[in-house]
Amino acid sequence: MTPPSRASLRSRRLFVLVTILPLFASACLVTPGGPHVEAVAAPGFDPTSISKLAVTIGRSSQLTANSDLGRRLEDQVVQVLLTKGYTIAARSDVEPLLKELKFQHSGTTDADAAKLGRMLNVPVILLVTLYSVETHRASTLIQTNPPMNETSATVGARMISVERGEMLWTGTGSARYLVGREHASEVALAAARELALSVPGKLSGVASPKRYP
Repeated sequence: MTPPSRASLRSRRLFVLVTILPLFASACLVTPGGPHVEAVAAPGFDPTSISKLAVTIGRSSQLTANSDLGRRLEDQVVQVLLTKGYTIAARSDVEPLLKELKFQHSGTTDADAAKLGRMLNVPVILLVTLYSVETHRASTLIQTNPPMNETSATVGARMISVERGEMLWTGTGSARYLVGREHASEVALAAARELALSVPGKLSGVASPKRYP
């Protein structure tokens, strides 16, 4: 058998780069910046003293165009908190009160959160707010098929004592990925998950959920 020529080998390598890499990139969250979290707890904050908490979504103009995203953000945070040992108020208990207080579509403010906590008889509310979701054209150095955009998202959270009206913990999580336009909301979910992972846990010796790449 005649060995392939150098030109033939170069052609094959080019085929792999042009065909295979874009397919891989389109199937994954590519991380030009990756996730980042900044968080701080109040002095003396003891998560083991929290008997139960409720998670609610804060007021954000980012949610008006995607009403389902707020629910998905809440689900992402709740899933992580459950692995950290927290007891979470059921959504079926929270939603009727949100409708009664008439702020379920616009989101919850700090004052609303305290009122909601008293009505739910929970000592702590975790207020999760989507600050931003921004999409930009990816660098011309990165060619993918289908085309992908560089999308960044920032999510904040505040853990509020219902009785004292004080902030127990606060944090901000951000993420930046290359994704298709239809998957921009996934970047917000990645930021929310990273943020939830930084919440102090009630349990020790329990493995943390898998992080995004």
